[in-house]
Amino acid sequence: DSIQSYLKMQKDHYYKEANRWSLENKNPVVGGYEKHNKWKDYDEYLFKDFITNDLIALDYGTGPGRNIIKFRSRFKRIDGVDIGEKNIENAAINLKNSGIEDSNLYVCDGKSIPTESEIYDVVFSVICFQHIACYDVRYSIFEEVYRVLKHGGYFCFQMGYGGRDE
Repeated sequence: DSIQSYLKMQKDHYYKEANRWSLENKNPVVGGYEKHNKWKDYDEYLFKDFITNDLIALDYGTGPGRNIIKFRSRFKRIDGVDIGEKNIENAAINLKNSGIEDSNLYVCDGKSIPTESEIYDVVFSVICFQHIACYDVRYSIFEEVYRVLKHGGYFCFQMGYGGRDE
């Protein structure tokens, strides 16, 4: 079916990109690893207007775990999920290199989240959803986010990046 073909295309693409990633070359998958880390809008807006210190979060589309590392000090724990098995392997390397050993990392099928229901206070996603062009897939992910969020939890995501004044 077309959704399975779409998900296979995504998985194959990220497998190729993730195979180019290393601790010495962090740009594949993310595209400008340090540039993204320095973009102030993530810090100012992603978790605006709520306190995150004692919360458990899930980074959807974690790639090599860049945002787990970037935001780790803000949360009690951050877990990660990604469609790419190689991305999750790279995330484990990247997190260990940064001294983070308490994150759970999951490989997903691209349209679901392989965890229990109502376990996260926050689900966030950065530079991911704009790459999911299939409405049905994106909608399935949103349903899954709702399922894994605790009652009253937060879903914070960003689409698009830099280059605009508005």
